[in-house]
Amino acid sequence: MNILHLIGGWLAICVLALVVPTPGTALVPSAPTVSVPTTRAAALPGHPVLEANGVYLSANLDPSRPAPLLVALHGFSGSGGGIAGRLRSCADQYGWLVLAPTMAYRDYFDPSQLRSDAQENLPAVHALIDELRSGVSGFALQSKLLLYGFSRGAQMADRFSVLYPAEVAGVATLSAGSYTLPETEDATHRPLLFPFGISDLNAIATAPFDQAAFSRIPFWVGVGGNDTNPADTSRAWDTYEGQTRVERAQAFATQVQGQGGSVELHVFGGAGHEETGSMRLSACAFLARQSA
Repeated sequence: MNILHLIGGWLAICVLALVVPTPGTALVPSAPTVSVPTTRAAALPGHPVLEANGVYLSANLDPSRPAPLLVALHGFSGSGGGIAGRLRSCADQYGWLVLAPTMAYRDYFDPSQLRSDAQENLPAVHALIDELRSGVSGFALQSKLLLYGFSRGAQMADRFSVLYPAEVAGVATLSAGSYTLPETEDATHRPLLFPFGISDLNAIATAPFDQAAFSRIPFWVGVGGNDTNPADTSRAWDTYEGQTRVERAQAFATQVQGQGGSVELHVFGGAGHEETGSMRLSACAFLARQSA
């Protein structure tokens, strides 16, 4: 049974369970809880917010072992509460805690605005994760987290893994419009600047790029087979990744594999730019394997 309390801008979620006593012992309540500050204020560019419906603690969480934390990042016109709601069945199936902040994204056709989004939003999301970790009781969280992102959120999930690779157990990106390649230069040996690559990552990150840690992250890359309209993506990435979301998913998977990384590429026939149930189930099953 889940019990949710919202008091003074703080969300407290309790999962109540009773331990069946042996003869001569008393009932001992076990109550995994999460207490984290939330808000009803709107997100602003560079200032993500955590709403009450952006946190979900599964009643199926097993407090006897460290629980997986899934960070879910929504698309351009979505919300944290929306993507968290769609992932509740996965969380219940696998016993996850879900954190889904809401972000106000800038223009994803403009690389400079994508850079600003990453530079400002990702450390703020990272701070929310730290706050969540400090607010759990009655159970422990796994040291590494899982990432799930759709569309614009898939780009953010990719870039989070670039900035904080040692903290990531697995990534599922679905229908990203572009990717940051784990490369310092392009085919002509010119520097590949962020958000295209990582040659100047030290300008926005708190630590140098950790290639070894990034190479250990398993990736699930999904895209609809009909997600092929070049008008839906920025031309700035054409030289590096192709023109469509399908071509770019293929290019990113090739790059990760070329550097010795693990990646599963799934092209869903008949699907366009959407997050279908079958896509979500496949991504969740992949992430569950990374946290088993």
